[in-house]
Amino acid sequence: EVGTPVLTAPMPDEYIPHLLAEKRPMKSRKPYSLPKPLWNVPHVPTNDAILALAVNYRIIDYVRFVGTLRRTGYSGDIVL
Repeated sequence: EVGTPVLTAPMPDEYIPHLLAEKRPMKSRKPYSLPKPLWNVPHVPTNDAILALAVNYRIIDYVRFVGTLRRTGYSGDIVL
C-alpha cells in the first residue's frame, strides 16, 4: 500500500447499529427453494456427500481432488 495510514478512522463498533436489520417474528417469511434443480441427477438422501468450499484453484486441483476420491472407491456426491 502507498500513502499515509488513516489513524482517525472510526471504530467498526460505531457502524453496527446501522448494519442491523429490523427484528421480526420467527418464521414470518415463507421458506424459499429453487424453482427447479440445478442438475438432472438429484441427491439420494441415504447416500453420503462430501461438501467442500473451493475458490480460485486451478482446474487440475479440482480434477485431482475428485479423482483421488473416486479412485478410493467413493461413489457418493461431491459438492464443491
